Amino acid sequence: MSTQKIKYTRLFLQKDEIRKIGPLYRKRYVMLTSLVRDVTLLSKLLHYVGNKKHKEDILQFANTMASLFFLTTFISKIYEMWIFLDKNQILGELNGKNNSIELQKSIGSINSFFNDTKKKGIFEFIRHSFSCHYEYMNHIDPIISNAFDKFED
Repeated sequence: MSTQKIKYTRLFLQKDEIRKIGPLYRKRYVMLTSLVRDVTLLSKLLHYVGNKKHKEDILQFANTMASLFFLTTFISKIYEMWIFLDKNQILGELNGKNNSIELQKSIGSINSFFNDTKKKGIFEFIRHSFSCHYEYMNHIDPIISNAFDKFED
């Protein structure tokens, strides 16, 4: 197994610098850095568990469950990020300004993805049904009964 070094960078903003930022931009800064941190961490965790193969069934099952958990949480975070960006009109403000070509492409990709009602609906469904709200709990009794009938002792 190869080992890789991870470089950590600490960003530190002085209180005086934060005070210079108006309340709207301060909120955006806190929210975006939190969302980006979460999405980055979840993508690394997904990459890590996705690259693990286990010979023992129980370990492979645990790995699969971890992958499912990280994936539904990742999808939920992306959906929440989109809602924040859309509600606060951040992408609209960035669009058309003198931004890099890469940023313009990213904005276009994000808008294109979430303007597709079907894709947005899938992310919303996963977030509301499996990752955060557990909407299925109101309909779980038949699922549990079916599982008892389907699987023997």
